[in-house]
Amino acid sequence: MRVATVDGLVTLFYDGSEELYNDELHWEWVADETKYYFHLYDDYDDGWEEWEMSNECREYVRERLSWEQVIIEDGVTEIPRDTFTCCTNIKRVIMANTVIRIEDAAFNYCRCLTYIKLSINIEVIGECAFYGCGLVNVFISPTCKIIKKEAFRANPDLAIFHIHPNVQLGNQLLSGTKLIKDSHFKLDEDHYDDEEVHNWIKNINNDEKYSLHRGVARFNLSSKSSRRLL
Repeated sequence: MRVATVDGLVTLFYDGSEELYNDELHWEWVADETKYYFHLYDDYDDGWEEWEMSNECREYVRERLSWEQVIIEDGVTEIPRDTFTCCTNIKRVIMANTVIRIEDAAFNYCRCLTYIKLSINIEVIGECAFYGCGLVNVFISPTCKIIKKEAFRANPDLAIFHIHPNVQLGNQLLSGTKLIKDSHFKLDEDHYDDEEVHNWIKNINNDEKYSLHRGVARFNLSSKSSRRLL
């Protein structure tokens, strides 16, 4: 793997040859939960190096926070669990079309991540794979068979989500997103597993009665009611 500056972004070229996530060092980093959650949610980057941790942990965290873009290279078929979890400065991810699996929490809490180009051959997206990111739109290939629970949860600005209607969806997939908040469903945001919601998510771009018309700021919720997508 190598790191270079591309389009002004510190870019990691990921070839799968090294395991990037270290569970022991990660938990050393998050030992002070109060400071850690400030870091995740409140741009609390300044001063983290003053936290109590080993030099090894400090170097581990410094490296992970340095990445601003990730390019998954050709030949990589799987992004392992937690690989980029809490890499809070990653803004863009571009995947080679050899990738077929994104495992659980692979990009969990990458809060600055606003753009992903997924593999056109993706088959499985794991639980919490993109939980707590900053995605605005997501386009997933018809090859995808399973998107596990909470995979895109807590992406507050996510307004466009395009999938094939035959994909299997996990619960709370889009909880805490603009798309769900602007829908006609009256949901407990922290819990839903309703079949009607899943049917709506699957068909939002595939059936006229659910249609989201890109380029037109109107979203037809039903034949009798509609609201403007803000």
